Amino acid sequence: MKNKLISKRHEVFIEGLLAGEGLTKAGKKAGFTTPSRDAAPIIVAPAVRAHIRKRMRGRLEAEGAPAAYVLLFNTMTDESEDKRLRVDIAKFLYQTAGYTPPKALEPERDGDKAASEMSSEELRKFIEDGERELAERATPVIEAAQPLDELM
Repeated sequence: MKNKLISKRHEVFIEGLLAGEGLTKAGKKAGFTTPSRDAAPIIVAPAVRAHIRKRMRGRLEAEGAPAAYVLLFNTMTDESEDKRLRVDIAKFLYQTAGYTPPKALEPERDGDKAASEMSSEELRKFIEDGERELAERATPVIEAAQPLDELM
């Protein structure tokens, strides 16, 4: 696709950069008289930078993503690879595809009711039980040897 803000020379230069050539080599291919000097201001021009990003994104979508997928899939299915790596890849592909693992069901306890079905007395007891459980889980804090006001 042609960009009216990018000249033919700039297009050749950008193609060289995307092919992995350095600024000087890409500049020579594009016909710059002094590539090492002429390339630097061109690459920072907003229109050129936007065109490079657009081309890179297109190339990543068309070539990079499919190649990465094939590599990941082949590694995941290769039984000679480390099992943890294969599981990590499977999880990554699963999540990238938009799937999320189902939430684990919490085991039901005897007498569990939905909050909307509890009486006010049952709600109070439920809250007290929760507060007591949190207090038991709390990490004790070591008290200072001397109270702070004595130090001042």
